[in-house]
Amino acid sequence: KAQAVVLLRQATLHHSGDREMQGELGKALADAGRNAEAISVLERLVADGRADWRLLSSYGTVLDQMERHGEARNQYQRALRLEPNEPSVLSNLGLSYALDRNLPEAEKTLRLAAAQPKAEAAVRQNLALVLGLQGKFAEAEQVARTTLPEREANSNLSYLKQMLSQPQNWAKLQALEAKNKPAGARQASSR
Repeated sequence: KAQAVVLLRQATLHHSGDREMQGELGKALADAGRNAEAISVLERLVADGRADWRLLSSYGTVLDQMERHGEARNQYQRALRLEPNEPSVLSNLGLSYALDRNLPEAEKTLRLAAAQPKAEAAVRQNLALVLGLQGKFAEAEQVARTTLPEREANSNLSYLKQMLSQPQNWAKLQALEAKNKPAGARQASSR
């Protein structure tokens, strides 16, 4: 990932007007965990209103990684206006709702994504995850078995059930998340 960033950065220096290459640099930076740099690159590209749906979706993904879920969903909605019912964008939107703990909306959006003819297996796996997080294990199992080999589906569902069955797991995850936030972010969120 680091090598991809170096190569794309060099390429964009020699082809500074190539928006597609700059977009790939933004995605590579995000993949390498360099979200602040990725945002900088992607913001410039989407600011002029000429971004395609893929770029808007990538920008939304980085915003979600930075816990800016509302802004991320705005970008997914922009992408969907350009490419209606695109399953990958709908899946990203659904996961954004899940990250923001709005599981019913996540489920609704992921069901729409999974119903699209071009939906890939990962979309249905995301739906299975959200169903499982809501305790809808039978349906999660049914969805998971349509996309994964039986052994892998069993393993994933077993892990999810085990994780959710432990007492106070959600509260523990929230406490850990709060503990790991920078001091300024904790103060802002407590207001």
